[in-house]
Amino acid sequence: MAQLRDAPPVPSHAAAPPRPLNACVVFAGYLALAIVLFGRGLFGAFTTRQIGISADPELMDWMLVWWPHALLTHRNPFLTDAFWAPVGFNLAWTTSIPLIALAAAPITLTLGPLAALNSVCLLSVALAAWAAFALCRYLCGDGRAASVGGFVFGFSPYMLGPLCFGRLHLLAVWPVPLILLISLRRWRGELDALRYGALIAALVAAELYCSVEIAATMTMFGGLALLLAWAFDVAGGRPAMIRVAVPAAAGYAIAAAVASPLLYYYFFGPRPVISTMWPDRMVSGDLLNLLIPTVTNELGRIPALARLSSRFNIGLPGEATVWIAPPLIVVVALFARRHWREPAGRLMVDLLVIIMILALGRRLIFAGHPTRLGLPAKLLDFTPLANAGAARFSMYAFILIAIMVARWLAESELSARAMGAIAAAIILFMTPNLSAALWARPVNQPPFFRDGLYRARFEHGETVLILPVWLNNEAMLWQAQSGMYFKLAQGVAPWPRGFDAWPILDALAEEAWTPEAPAQLAAYLADNRVRYLVIDNRVTPVWSGLAADLCAERTQAGGVTLWRPAPGWMGAAPVPTMLAMRRRFDLLRFYRMVAAVDRYLAHGGDPRRLKSADAVALGIIPAAEVIGPAGNPQARDRYRVLIEGDRSGAIRIAETAWSEDAPALIATLGPHARRARFVSWAGRRAAPAMGSLTMTFDRAGLGRAAAAARHALAAIAPANPGCAAAAGK
Repeated sequence: MAQLRDAPPVPSHAAAPPRPLNACVVFAGYLALAIVLFGRGLFGAFTTRQIGISADPELMDWMLVWWPHALLTHRNPFLTDAFWAPVGFNLAWTTSIPLIALAAAPITLTLGPLAALNSVCLLSVALAAWAAFALCRYLCGDGRAASVGGFVFGFSPYMLGPLCFGRLHLLAVWPVPLILLISLRRWRGELDALRYGALIAALVAAELYCSVEIAATMTMFGGLALLLAWAFDVAGGRPAMIRVAVPAAAGYAIAAAVASPLLYYYFFGPRPVISTMWPDRMVSGDLLNLLIPTVTNELGRIPALARLSSRFNIGLPGEATVWIAPPLIVVVALFARRHWREPAGRLMVDLLVIIMILALGRRLIFAGHPTRLGLPAKLLDFTPLANAGAARFSMYAFILIAIMVARWLAESELSARAMGAIAAAIILFMTPNLSAALWARPVNQPPFFRDGLYRARFEHGETVLILPVWLNNEAMLWQAQSGMYFKLAQGVAPWPRGFDAWPILDALAEEAWTPEAPAQLAAYLADNRVRYLVIDNRVTPVWSGLAADLCAERTQAGGVTLWRPAPGWMGAAPVPTMLAMRRRFDLLRFYRMVAAVDRYLAHGGDPRRLKSADAVALGIIPAAEVIGPAGNPQARDRYRVLIEGDRSGAIRIAETAWSEDAPALIATLGPHARRARFVSWAGRRAAPAMGSLTMTFDRAGLGRAAAAARHALAAIAPANPGCAAAAGK
């Protein structure tokens, strides 16, 4: 990026190097503030509690252990079969944080991954704020104004989102303001090409090894800023742009060489997913979120605001990061009014607007509801940034806002008292949630894993399945704390290729309608060579019935229950393949849904009452076939299906299905539907993939479709004999 002032190029006091003592004091202040605001819940429990209220910290814990472990044991650190065994996973396609893990290794190896994660989270906030402070002080020359700018960035809603979810890769943004700082100095001729290129190489390589996503989006917005600087004829013009671009390109080439192992596995290694990883509603900015904060800010705890913000980003405050506090909006407006006629000022304002529009994602979303209005971020689908979370672009907006705030405060002719009042208003409105419970939580560590009891039960390298699966347990943390002693037939979502079609996985994570669940689980365990099923005793009632159908041996040990399948549990029948079980599941569930909804309506049921959330109460879904830990009771797609009726009499039925199963369902039921559509999650790629199958019926068409469904159900063969026998059928 290049946010520049016109002539004179830079005042003498702005060009002066910062005094080390002041920089250290400012950093210490930011760190102390981070500890007070976010680390209070860790006092006295730094190794047993951790920052992050979601399931994401467990993956971070795992990565903090994995990188030192892999290097010390001479393993390929980019490919692992420690989770999602036996298929394994390409870690270049997830938040692998190699630089962070290696930097934190002394803490990890001595105090454990929880202490390492807590330390990195708190340091990341302070580093981000300090880097923004350094940038702002260079541009405004006023340390007090710059300290407010550093706070605006380091404690912004963007930073609070990843922090409350413990996402180290999204917190490691300190290189971004520093890259902008040295680029400005190069633009103004204060850095020679060799030194600038070397610094760019070091900072870009560091960001790549912290977060490929941030490195990629940083490059996109940096290039856009350079083009705008040229277009607006910012002081220095084309010669300055070339002065920056050429050594920056060389620095990027060196950084790519340094990060070549990571980039190789990202571009040429096995790709675990072929679709976009997360739905737009989850990672796109909500238009209302621009004005309404989430609970990560103290202001967002007001009950009325909390109810509104609970709709943003499917209820995930860690992704709702685009709120701009009212005092910041006022200061940005005043800055724009003062500097609009200057090329550099217009560049900053235009770039801020562009960033915020892109942060709203591919479709306009308002109060959690997607609209039909497409937005420019849709163009990213045709670039390597298709998986970038649009709402996370707000990080670049807050860098600009921090600069605007610092410069406006430094240039203002208001009295010291008025300036202090404005700074206080900014800090007051941006105050993070003061509840320690939002930022840190205790971690469940059953004695079975904490005290090493697993070593007496498992052979080294044995594959186990721990229930429930992500995001409802700490299995990956337990594995990491064991030094990767055992392998996991599970991992983090989204489910990778080789696992994504297994129907039982959805139910293992969250309640789902799963016909023939024992047979499905039996096939999954057999196919993935699972020797033990481990159930956290906190959720034993959810799983004990299903496990009892499959396993003869049951043992209580250190807060968990171990279930071991009986010998010969698959009988003489071959293990069914994943796609065979998927096809049976897709056909059986959709046909049964259509027949059950028709039966409900034929007995006088009100079509307007048709909702997935009420499907069990209405008798459409058998309660005994709902498997897994409870989910959102009001979710539109509760039980992982969609059943809806409306006043016009239209009935909509949908399910997640495999692309190669959808044609059979559409051929059988589609002729009776108003509309039948399958949308592959692989987008335009022709490869087989999971997707969403939706059919809409009128009442007469539903009756005809139900007759066809009942006929098709009669023709479906019984479950695999080996699985059925193992399930006690």
